[in-house]
Amino acid sequence: MALPTLRQPQKWIIITGAILLTALLSLSGILVWRHTHSRSIPKSITQQLLFPVYRINYLPPGFTLDRSSFQIKDNVLIFQAINAKTGQNIAITESATPQKIDFPSFYQKSLSNVKNLQGQVPYPTVTGKLNTNQRTTISITPPSAWILMTTEANLDQAEIIRIAKGVHLQ
Repeated sequence: MALPTLRQPQKWIIITGAILLTALLSLSGILVWRHTHSRSIPKSITQQLLFPVYRINYLPPGFTLDRSSFQIKDNVLIFQAINAKTGQNIAITESATPQKIDFPSFYQKSLSNVKNLQGQVPYPTVTGKLNTNQRTTISITPPSAWILMTTEANLDQAEIIRIAKGVHLQ
């Protein structure tokens, strides 16, 4: 028994649908790649560092990574995210975990309104306001690294948790 042949309009619909599906999948792949790549720290920078480097996959609305801001000083990675609309920035440093630091004492001396987000995020994270200028501060200590972020932006706890959850080994 022979299979029925497709009529010309049905064939056209199937071919058009296949082309549109292929285009949609390609576009999705490109968007995912661009999103991941735009959050990555350039390999030319990470190769110079002696500790594991983490990327921040989530930034608050309006903030973008300033790709021209990456610099290294004394084996500390320094960069920023900026909000072009408001002019605010998030200053970010990454370094190897200091061997002789008492984090609880550091937080007590340097921050007010200290909140430990343990259990809500993948890595130990503490947040508060810097005593010197009241900038919101986020300290994240994944294995062998210390990420410190400060900003004048008014971030609520939900935003801070999203930032901390978005930290991944590059």
